[in-house]
Amino acid sequence: MRRLTDTVLHPINETFKKCQLCGYESDDICEFRFHQECDENDNKEPYNILITCNQHACFQKIEQHERLYVELAWSNGEPGHFSLLCGDCPHRDGVRCTHPDLKVNGGEGLTLAMANDPIHRAVVCYHTDDNEYGLTCRRPTPPFSGCAGLPEEHSRHFNNE
Repeated sequence: MRRLTDTVLHPINETFKKCQLCGYESDDICEFRFHQECDENDNKEPYNILITCNQHACFQKIEQHERLYVELAWSNGEPGHFSLLCGDCPHRDGVRCTHPDLKVNGGEGLTLAMANDPIHRAVVCYHTDDNEYGLTCRRPTPPFSGCAGLPEEHSRHFNNE
C-alpha cells in the first residue's frame, strides 16, 4: 500500500506551517492539519507525519487514500514533532528529537510542561457502543506547552512554575 509521506512534493519545514501536498504556506497554524500515518494494520507510525492545509483538494487526498491517517491536535505528537513546541528547536531533526536527555537517545529523560488551563481540569463523559453500563468519562490530555530541552533563546515556551 503506497504512502503519501513517500510521495510528498514539499518536505516538513521548520515551523510545520506548509502543506506537504500542495505547498501552501501561512503564518497561522490553524490553517493546517497534522496527521500521523498508519501502517497496513492501522497502527500509528510515530515518525511518519503529514502536514496538510485545509483546502478541500488536500483534505480529499487524505480522506480517499487507502491508508489510514489519524489527525492529531497541534499540541500533541511526540518529541521532535510537537508542532506548537518543537518548530524552531535546534534539537529537531525532521520529526525526531535529538536532545541527549531524551530517553530514546540514552538520556535520563526530558521534562515537558503541560498547559494548565481550566478546560483540561474538566471531566468529559460520553456514551459509547462498547460500554453497556452507561457513560465513559475521561479527562482531556492537556497540550504540552514547554520543554526543558529548549535552549535559553527558545525558552519562551517553558514555564518552570
